[in-house]
Amino acid sequence: MSKYFIFLSTALWMLMAVPATAQVELDGSVGGSFPSASGYESDRFANASLGYVIGDWVARAGYLDVGEFELESAPTAASVEMSGYYLQAVRRFPTRVVDWELGLGATKLKSLARLGGRTLGRQTEWEPFLELAVTKKVVDGLFVKGGYLYLNDQMGSDVSALSVGLRFSF
Repeated sequence: MSKYFIFLSTALWMLMAVPATAQVELDGSVGGSFPSASGYESDRFANASLGYVIGDWVARAGYLDVGEFELESAPTAASVEMSGYYLQAVRRFPTRVVDWELGLGATKLKSLARLGGRTLGRQTEWEPFLELAVTKKVVDGLFVKGGYLYLNDQMGSDVSALSVGLRFSF
């Protein structure tokens, strides 16, 4: 419960510190996540965030659900599950048609390794990640988004995620 309080109080503090000229963005996306280690099945991916735009820069706080990767050929059910909160700085590169975004962030990723229903390993630490996204304005305040996210060395495997989503800007 305390981690939720800390996350929400940090997000509210960020909201109060934003200048009046800044825009607020609410982002949500879903897709697939793909471990680089062979023998693991791909899984779903979800991302939700709140961002503050000042010029071509965005500061984001959000939550990632990277998924649960099951070992394909294990005689007993074996899996690795990952999710966590994150902070991210994004540089936006606008063009006439779409906006490109390059983001660098850190996530407090919680990883659980399970075998036969028992938890074998648990890892919670700050991990860096890289994101490349493209957004297209649909109407004032509504954008569609496609993105690629890369997490390095999570429980022995790099993880890539492809996603699509919506962004509301106000």
